[in-house]
Amino acid sequence: MDFLGPTLLIVIGIIFSLLFVFFIKKISRKQEERADQFEQEVLASDWSKSSRKNK
Repeated sequence: MDFLGPTLLIVIGIIFSLLFVFFIKKISRKQEERADQFEQEVLASDWSKSSRKNK
């Protein structure tokens, strides 16, 4: 039964690290979506400016 404590700590550590990685990926995906949306807005505003100049 002496090995139960360290094994439990290792298992808990692995679970927490997996949860941490999962949340980091989720957050980075949200930031990526925001960056894509911002990029689309910037491209749209650049396109509208250039279309006004061409008229």
